[in-house]
Amino acid sequence: MKLCASYHLPSHLWSGLDELRFSTQSFNMALEQLENKTKKRIIVEILDLSSCGLNIEKLCAIAVEYENLVYDCYSLDDLIILIDKIPHKCFYHFPINTYNMLYFCLQYPVTDICLGEPLTFDLPQVCDSIKQANSQLNIRVQPAVGRPELFNNIAAYDNGIQHFWILPQHMSFFEPYIDVLDLIDNNAEREKTLVELFIRQNYTRELKYYLRNSESEMLADLVTNEFVQRRIKCRQICMQNHDNTKCHYCMAEEALYRRLREKQSSNNPITTPSQS
Repeated sequence: MKLCASYHLPSHLWSGLDELRFSTQSFNMALEQLENKTKKRIIVEILDLSSCGLNIEKLCAIAVEYENLVYDCYSLDDLIILIDKIPHKCFYHFPINTYNMLYFCLQYPVTDICLGEPLTFDLPQVCDSIKQANSQLNIRVQPAVGRPELFNNIAAYDNGIQHFWILPQHMSFFEPYIDVLDLIDNNAEREKTLVELFIRQNYTRELKYYLRNSESEMLADLVTNEFVQRRIKCRQICMQNHDNTKCHYCMAEEALYRRLREKQSSNNPITTPSQS
């Protein structure tokens, strides 16, 4: 499984990455990497083709010249324009979260598919559909999604446990389905921390360091293999129907952890079962 992050990270972290992301404003830096014959895949994010300040014909010519250069388009219109000129050199930036949108994107010669919730909770079926359509496609996810901003004021989802996330020690469970982990964050310092945790395979910190918008103090190394295997195909039914009788396995696991921690803090030490 490959790791991708932004170019603005300290250069000593670049060696642990397989892909580097650049903005159109830093296009010359991306070109410098390509001219130096980097083996990393270079991704240039295009927010708006009409106002990025780069000539479309030049973008296409450079993409053809460098095999390891691809464009990440924020607009479907821009994606279709570029695909018409340079097929198999672009993909859509935003996570795809419905089958209709997935099938729409699979009609085009894109290089990657970015998956989002709830499709990331049905990985065996979703990824099989993608690979049957095009076995060469890279399937991407963001492993630190946690709680989306729109849930910030909903107490039931304070810790983001019910949303999609991957911990470094569980990458092997996702390798049959996922090709690239996008370790990206709007906060540069937080992205740096996340990249360091994954590169160093550090899973000893609290979940709040691995998930966006989370305050969960559950230790990452207490998240069991069984927990992960169950979530890979749970279809996130708890978020499809806010009926308390539906699953909520994730919330129960964290509630158990809080109770165990309360016992420890009351001077009743307990032994946590080792991870299976």
